[in-house]
Amino acid sequence: MATIIIKIRSLHEQIGDDSLTWEKNLNFDIGIDFRVFKRLSGSIDIYHRKTHDLIMFRPLSATTGFKGKYENAGEMINKGIEFTLATENIKNKKILWNTDFNFGLNRNKITKLYNSDTIEIGTKIRIEGEALQTFYLPEWAGVNSADGSAMWYDENGDLTRNYADARKVIAGTADPLFTAGLNNTFTYKQFSLSFLFYLSYGNLIYNAVNEVLINDGSNLNYNQSAYSLERWQKPGDITDVPKVEWGNSSNSNKTSSRYLEDGSYLRLKNITLSYSLSPKVAQKLRLQSSRLYLQAQNLWTLTKYSGLDPEQNVKGLARYSYPNVATVALGLEITF
Repeated sequence: MATIIIKIRSLHEQIGDDSLTWEKNLNFDIGIDFRVFKRLSGSIDIYHRKTHDLIMFRPLSATTGFKGKYENAGEMINKGIEFTLATENIKNKKILWNTDFNFGLNRNKITKLYNSDTIEIGTKIRIEGEALQTFYLPEWAGVNSADGSAMWYDENGDLTRNYADARKVIAGTADPLFTAGLNNTFTYKQFSLSFLFYLSYGNLIYNAVNEVLINDGSNLNYNQSAYSLERWQKPGDITDVPKVEWGNSSNSNKTSSRYLEDGSYLRLKNITLSYSLSPKVAQKLRLQSSRLYLQAQNLWTLTKYSGLDPEQNVKGLARYSYPNVATVALGLEITF
């Protein structure tokens, strides 16, 4: 009996590169610390960092047997400013009110690619003159109100129903224009209340989950978002959700700027109410200190983003990652 052995080569994640080196950075920083009238202090930091031999993942043809390779592909500049401010608004024997504020602004730009003009990977493009996390997507044009069909813009800027003819455009970046945080702490005798707000503004998120949850009939076995109820149903309907077709031959749920959203948000990150025993009472109880507190995290968020959580990773790509949940905790800290 003859034995036939068939070996199948799997598609590996990446191919090795012996020439790969560490990234090299040239940093320039200026920092100023200040204090005014004993109740106001802060700092200003301005930075400029140039990176050489930037490590990037470059996709390869599937015929190579690999998805791609990491290589020293180019150069990039990061520059920005960080500002902090701390104030003692009220300070006496009974009442203390402190405020801490921080602000950050960063801009990055690819200044040089070594071996090509562009690198396309997933929803992103690496190209000279643009940020590292720049989205590059087929340009969505909405829904035809006459027949409910999905539309895109073609290379001439005209409307097309054919997804294959849709032009790709630079659609923005996952980087926020700026971030900021504000923390206030109020103390009255043994009681203390503090709350921290965090703001991220101007970043974009590609909501890949909606490719499934609003798929216009591509796969009706999956549960759908309630927003699917806004679908086109009759001539004259004005909506951005196409008509539902079994199997969705229109490809309306394929990757495009349709699912790109404003990811800006304002979040109450933390709020804490606490009561501490006075030193005299703690001493009588033979304690160094005792503190009872009620703490809540991620209690409130203001955003236009339709997904579960606008707080995403730096890539701005939302799939099925677990969201930050709101939590409430009651605790007791005792130091003997």
